Amino acid sequence: AAWLGGGTLRKEAWLEGALSPALPEAEAQRDAMQARLSSGWAPWYDMSYTKLVRLPEGSALALMLCDSGASGADAPRCLEEARVDWGPGGQGDVTIRLGAHAYDRSYLQLYLATATCNVSIE
Repeated sequence: AAWLGGGTLRKEAWLEGALSPALPEAEAQRDAMQARLSSGWAPWYDMSYTKLVRLPEGSALALMLCDSGASGADAPRCLEEARVDWGPGGQGDVTIRLGAHAYDRSYLQLYLATATCNVSIE
């Protein structure tokens, strides 16, 4: 910034734009898209607690846990489905514990444990 005679600071155009409380248009659009996409997700798919589905369009997000350090016939071994009433086939060391959850499925807490991994999902 340049000083003017008399000790006053001249405002630069870039400084006014940088200190504006308004978001740039591209960032405002990104924030609006994030707000739209962040709602509606829940564990609606009854066959697995590790899948979240966004209603009403039915988009699904699946969490898969893989043990990359396994060797032999088990390498790599991945957990794709998780339910408390039946375990994944051939993966008897998987422990699934359902924590707090809301009746309307707006919240779910799940604990998964294998021989080499312990994960908490909220």
